[in-house]
Amino acid sequence: RVASSDWGKVATATFSYYAAKFADVVFLNFGPGQYSYKKAPPTPSDLNMSAESYLGFFQLIKSWFEFESNLDKRNFRADGVQEVTSEKSVNTPDEIPGEEEKPTASFTGKVTSAGTTIRISTNLIEEELIVRASKKGTRTLVFRVSVSEDGFADLRTKRSLKNYNIRILFEGEVIHSGRV
Repeated sequence: RVASSDWGKVATATFSYYAAKFADVVFLNFGPGQYSYKKAPPTPSDLNMSAESYLGFFQLIKSWFEFESNLDKRNFRADGVQEVTSEKSVNTPDEIPGEEEKPTASFTGKVTSAGTTIRISTNLIEEELIVRASKKGTRTLVFRVSVSEDGFADLRTKRSLKNYNIRILFEGEVIHSGRV
């Protein structure tokens, strides 16, 4: 829950996030330059202080982003000269500061008489993950797996990991946990 006194801060942060994300999309598609919005983005300053207003803002900014993400090459100017089709424009930086993708993962597990196979899907590429399998009354098992360039890692063991709690760690942080 967010306190009503913080709604403005959260809305401003959400606006900044979507504006930066949009700038990144433009840059990845066209390179450095300026892009004119087809429709000006909603801003937190347009809101009154009610929960419904802020919830509506989050839905509105997400809809705006999805609409604008259908990029139109005619709205882009690589040379910095821009047609006036909107009052607002986005300067596309080479890199958006602080915009790092948070590591995530999920897994599926299959236990057979031959052992256990765990397939990990992650947004990390060619990284090392640690998989910890624990069960009350038994020692914790630790496995190291390498993520392929397509974001998958497979763990095969002859041991049955049925009812074990699985934690996937990257750089010491748990990025997913669940049960086989």
